[in-house]
Amino acid sequence: MEQRVVTGADALIAVSNGVKELLAAAPREHTYVIPNGYDAQDFTAKKEPSSRFRIVYAGHIAASQNPVRFFQAIAALRTSFGDLLDIRFYGKADRETHEAIAREGVGDLVHLLPYLPHDQILTEIVNADLLLLLIPAENGKGILTGKVFEYLATRNFILGIGDETGDAAGLLETCRGGVMIDYDKDPAPVLEAQIRRWQEGIPHEVNANEILRYDRKTQAAQLTAIFDDLCN
Repeated sequence: MEQRVVTGADALIAVSNGVKELLAAAPREHTYVIPNGYDAQDFTAKKEPSSRFRIVYAGHIAASQNPVRFFQAIAALRTSFGDLLDIRFYGKADRETHEAIAREGVGDLVHLLPYLPHDQILTEIVNADLLLLLIPAENGKGILTGKVFEYLATRNFILGIGDETGDAAGLLETCRGGVMIDYDKDPAPVLEAQIRRWQEGIPHEVNANEILRYDRKTQAAQLTAIFDDLCN
């Protein structure tokens, strides 16, 4: 059924280049990429300063997203920065994530909290000093979640853990939104560098023009152009 739809459609729209490649049966000139985005009006509030370095993750954590090396890095950094760290995970975490937190002895630093309504979680990510992005370790190359675009809209530094050659990694690089590292790599150097920048009051600088491409008004214009092309 999927192949019949793909080959019979006048145009196809994918949410990432990775998904576009999966639809290779379609004529390439009629296949477009319009990713998820963000609503600019949701990000007008100013960031509230804090005396602690806030790390925030928003969303579910499955077994394939368990950031064991992140927890190990927090354990290694606690001697130097433990009193400064405020780490909040909002959402449901897999059992293995709970076990990893306990095993690394960071349960007093990493707080697993329930889901929040969308408007409240937006406040949390805006006020963060570092945002954690977890791309599934399995088949994650083409994944571009809606969350990453809202992360980008905050202009806060993003530490991504996942495929360094995937679509999310490319997006972070293009937007200068942060870095992506593989699950088997140590994120401690990145974390320490960002904590020290925060201590020195150095703001994170992004490619604002690139991020504006993912404002949903801009994306709606792209969709309109595709409709116009098909209907004329």
